[in-house]
Amino acid sequence: LSFAANNINSRVPPGVIETLLLDLCDMHTPLPASDIVVAADVLYLPATGRAMAHRVVEALERGSRVIVGDSPDRPGRPAFIATLNELVPGICAEFVGVQASACSGHRHSLICGEGSKSVSSGKANGGDVGS
Repeated sequence: LSFAANNINSRVPPGVIETLLLDLCDMHTPLPASDIVVAADVLYLPATGRAMAHRVVEALERGSRVIVGDSPDRPGRPAFIATLNELVPGICAEFVGVQASACSGHRHSLICGEGSKSVSSGKANGGDVGS
């Protein structure tokens, strides 16, 4: 992120990157304007995969670049690709495998958290979640 902040976006002072936490399943709240949209580790469920595909199209239509990263074999990955292909026939979207390291620490209650509009039916942070 520091490379991007210091070398890519000339409209923002060096070292400044703005982030936002939002519920990607809440389609009533538009994505904010941005040059780059990065989503990571959000394809836990088919519902979040479909929602992310809609958000990708929303971002692309307004000129943003989009990067989606996720672990292999997440249940939402096939739904993401299928929905993206339905929304934008002929789009060339694929996941590229890379070697990465896992990290640990506090987990935010993004799925089934307070106020979440996801269709998950279980508890966040270790509980069962539905599709």
